[in-house]
Amino acid sequence: MKIAKIRGSQGRWEAQVSYPDGRQEVLACVHQHFWKNGPSGPCYNDPWTPELRKSSKFAKHVDLIRSTGRVILTTDKINESKNRGEGFFERTGYIAVYNIDDLIVDDEGLRFRFADRIANAK
Repeated sequence: MKIAKIRGSQGRWEAQVSYPDGRQEVLACVHQHFWKNGPSGPCYNDPWTPELRKSSKFAKHVDLIRSTGRVILTTDKINESKNRGEGFFERTGYIAVYNIDDLIVDDEGLRFRFADRIANAK
């Protein structure tokens, strides 16, 4: 399994990935909190509220996921004194980079299937 160096910052919903072959890309971060084990393997189910789905930051996040077909899975600490999209999740680390399939964004939220793990975080 490849090891990727991942760098990001609090408040940003994406991070820079550097692979051992020198290739780099910016990918969307997604929270381990919404990882679910389903009948067809691991999946992601983030129940966004209608208000958050209307934000430009959310639209940019979804566009990045769609355009790359890959995400970074993160570990996070939850701060219940803050709202979603405004510091509710505090990133504590990176787990891995995944290819994804079956992306759905609708009134129920953001969902997809983790297709394969392509690099572990360094």
